[in-house]
Amino acid sequence: MFEDNRLCAAGLLPYVKESAGGVAVTTSLLLYDPARTQHKGHPRWLRGFVYPVKDETGCVLELALVLEDLITERKRAEARIEASEVELQALFAAMDDVILMLEAQGRYFKVAPTNPSLLYKPAAKLIGKPLHKVLRRQRPIWSKVRSVRCSDGKGPASSTACRSGVKRCGLPVPSRR
Repeated sequence: MFEDNRLCAAGLLPYVKESAGGVAVTTSLLLYDPARTQHKGHPRWLRGFVYPVKDETGCVLELALVLEDLITERKRAEARIEASEVELQALFAAMDDVILMLEAQGRYFKVAPTNPSLLYKPAAKLIGKPLHKVLRRQRPIWSKVRSVRCSDGKGPASSTACRSGVKRCGLPVPSRR
């Protein structure tokens, strides 16, 4: 049994040996690829449980291996999110515009590090401050502004506070969508 090439190839042999000592064992995550065993199907992430079956004296008679697939879809979703994150990072790295996220009250919430040289003040000094107070006397900077959108962080918003903060800076107020 301990020379089984399939158990060894699947990474299960150390767990089987440990369980043969009389203890139940939970495996680490295992990637099962059916193609390695000439079967059809997609690779799956599995977790195994190896249980010793004992007689009344406590001797191990056999082992029961139970495999569960509860995380393959989660792993696939994580891979999609990671790919999306890489794409967004590349997109932001290619931008030379300043991107600001304002809270509903018109205060700086986040400043994307796309082109810090265009900022009036360092990003850390802007966070939490109202847009209209920071840039009240900086009218020339608005000639570089291409568009302003108010957002609540979940998508476009028509927050009255945000819109009035933008208007107080002398910018065209974003349209309601």
